[in-house]
This record gives sequence, C-alpha cells and structure tokens, in this order.
Amino acid sequence: APQLFGGTKGSHFLTHQPALCDAVAGQGIYAEAEDGRLVFVLPLAGGVMVGTTDERFEGDPDQAIASEPELDYLLEMTNDLFPQVNLTRDDIEMHCAGVRPLPKADESKTSTISRDHSIHVSEQAGTPILTLVGGKLTTARAFGETVADEVLSRLQISRTRDSRDRVFPGGENYPSPGELPKVWYELAKQHNRTQTQVQAMWALCGTRVREFLSSSDGGVPTPLLGTELPRDFVKWIIETEWVQTLDDLIERRLMLVYHPRLSVECVRQLTELLVEAGRMSSEEIDNKIAGTVSRLHSIYGKTVHLESATDHFANSPSQ
Repeated sequence: APQLFGGTKGSHFLTHQPALCDAVAGQGIYAEAEDGRLVFVLPLAGGVMVGTTDERFEGDPDQAIASEPELDYLLEMTNDLFPQVNLTRDDIEMHCAGVRPLPKADESKTSTISRDHSIHVSEQAGTPILTLVGGKLTTARAFGETVADEVLSRLQISRTRDSRDRVFPGGENYPSPGELPKVWYELAKQHNRTQTQVQAMWALCGTRVREFLSSSDGGVPTPLLGTELPRDFVKWIIETEWVQTLDDLIERRLMLVYHPRLSVECVRQLTELLVEAGRMSSEEIDNKIAGTVSRLHSIYGKTVHLESATDHFANSPSQ
C-alpha cells in the first residue's frame, strides 16, 4: 500500500517569565521568523505559550517530544521578537509536541506541504476503506461533514442533520466579555462558591458550569489541593467526560499539565477521586502516581513538586 502520511512535528513551550508576560499583555502575537516559519506567542494558563516548529517526524505520534534544538529555536525566535525579555532555557516550565497528519510529500521545505485534507479510498476484500489524510482542528467540522456525506452516499442514506451552526459545548448563550464578571459573581453567590472557583471551572467548560452547579448539593466546596477547582466539580468531570485514566484527567480534562505548581499530593487526590468513581483500585494508587510523575517529566519536561502548591488554578490554566 502506498504511504499516505508524512507527519511533521510541531513543538511549543510554556513560560511564566514576568517580563514576557508583561510584554505580551494578554494579547496573541503572530509573526514570521527569518526562515519564513510562523511564530505565535499566546497568553495561556496565566503564562505564555510559544510555538511552533515544523520538523519531519517518523514513529509513534504519542512519543513526539520537543527536542532541545527545537526549544533553542523557539527561544531565539522569542528573543528576536522581544529583545528586552532575555528568555532562557531555565524559564521554560514545560513543553509539548504534536504530529500533524500531513500527506506524504517530497517537498524540501515542510512549510510548503499542503495543510488541506482529503479522503483516500481503497479496497480490501471488496470492502471500501476510507482513510482521512491531512486536516487540522480549524477544519475538523467541515472535514467531518465531507466524510459523513461520502459514507452516507455509499450507503444510499440522506443526511438529516447539519452541524454548521451548532455551538461548541460550553458556548451556549455565552456572555459578552463585559458581562462575564457579573455572571461569575452571580453564580458564586447563588451556589455558595467563591468567584475564583467559578472562574476556574468556567475556564474549563464555559457555560456548562451552570449544569454542574445546578446538580451540586450546595455543601461547602473543598478545593483540589493547590487549585481553585472544587473536588465535587472534578468528580463531575470524571463522570460527564468519560475519564478513564489519571493522565487523561491531568493532561486534557483539567489541563493541570499547565499548572505551574502541580504537586504530588494534588495528583494523589486525583487518584482517590478516580478510585471513588471506580476508574482504578486503591492498590494501584502509588504505581499510578509514580507513572504519571515520570510521564509528565519525560514527555513534557514538567516537574511535579513534592510540596503542596500555593498558586491558585484560577490564575493559571485557561485564563
């Protein structure tokens, strides 16, 4: 079979260096590096995310890791844009990398490889196989619609639903920026929460916070250690977002991978909540914690602190 994919790796890093945070001032900045690549410097998690690279990649995408040359390149680009910040390797708190599922191409420059998407049709034992090639998050909905139409056409079924105007979960009846503080204040007052807790939850799921708060028992909320996330909210996330693993909970559902002071004790509390939800056994806790701490360091270059965190989550992820 022909090789359809020729992935390229994009790496990024997160920093809370004060000078860069001040220079960005909450704004997203896009620029072009000397080699023609795009560079973005974006506010994220109370800090700044810098990207991206575009290196050819072979192997398991789950094992894609930002290399030191890539991080050096991103540091150089950032310092070219903001000479006054003097960003160094020690300022990088964590890094991440992903693999773009680009079509196989022989172009010498990865930046010239098409970012478009297509459907490759083949057959095996008379059964058609549709392979999705290319695409990205910004075109995911449109690509999904195209694929659905292709499949339904082959099945001689008419499509009856359209997702073109469907709002993303958490975006329903979303307030204007000027209205947000009042909305957070009212929700906190109505449901016995602090406003920083409401903001931290809102950052993760938007207007779906109302759904959680209306189903909560109204008791005194106990936060996850070192964060502003109530433990009952974490339980709700585990149940409603089908969380199965500790890594998924930290890296995706709660975005704690971006928390500047994530602690081992906080990770332990998460395992206890997963045990309560029947997602793991109590005998697994120590091994799961050790595995997660090791994974966060090896994949993301992130240190999980032994001492309890003191920084508040509301001032970090997704703000």
